[in-house]
Amino acid sequence: MTSIDDIMIDITPQVLLKAYACGIFPMAESAEDSALYWIEPERRGILPLGGI
Repeated sequence: MTSIDDIMIDITPQVLLKAYACGIFPMAESAEDSALYWIEPERRGILPLGGI
């Protein structure tokens, strides 16, 4: 679950896949933090599916 202004939302596999396709992903501040934030990096790596 993640929170937006104290509103809890379920992160379903469908939501996660759509987010990844848009280049965003949920992440906590630390391993002990239960709150998740949506991260949208300016640059992202894309791995070719045919091999590295």
